[in-house]
Amino acid sequence: MRYVSASEVASFVFCPRSWYLNLKGFFPSKSAMKRMNAGAKLHKKLKIENARYVEKFLISRKYMLVGRPDFIIEEENILYPLEFKATKAPPYPYASNIAQLLSYCILVEENFSRPRYGIIKYLNKEFKIPYDEKEKKFIEHVIFTIHTYSALNLKPKAEMNEKCKACGYANICLRI
Repeated sequence: MRYVSASEVASFVFCPRSWYLNLKGFFPSKSAMKRMNAGAKLHKKLKIENARYVEKFLISRKYMLVGRPDFIIEEENILYPLEFKATKAPPYPYASNIAQLLSYCILVEENFSRPRYGIIKYLNKEFKIPYDEKEKKFIEHVIFTIHTYSALNLKPKAEMNEKCKACGYANICLRI
């Protein structure tokens, strides 16, 4: 069984079909790549107070999970992940952003100590996302599902919805 990345967990929660296309080596649209590159440039310039680690690669052998949180913050001897998103905040964080952050919470717990929450920081607002057994079980389920799809080489069904407008794979999704 292979390791699953926190980014894969986010991708799968956003849309299992886009996760599959990425896994099979398809490239997202040029506009999606441009957005990702702009976000990466902003990440490099960002300075966060109390950041103990910046982009530290973490591994959980127990969950077969890997990832590199943008920041691991230390406040009053407690560590928690902070994930930066280079966009304006939605009314509430997207499920995929939450899933990625919770994956980082698992990694922080496995490598350091259990965080009580994580932070998703957008350009104009931040959200504190609680981390407890319920959230942990959700991520465990997503990881298990990813492993199942991978092991059985299952292609998730294409589902047209509002998310397709923001998807970098929309131009090829229905053609394969």
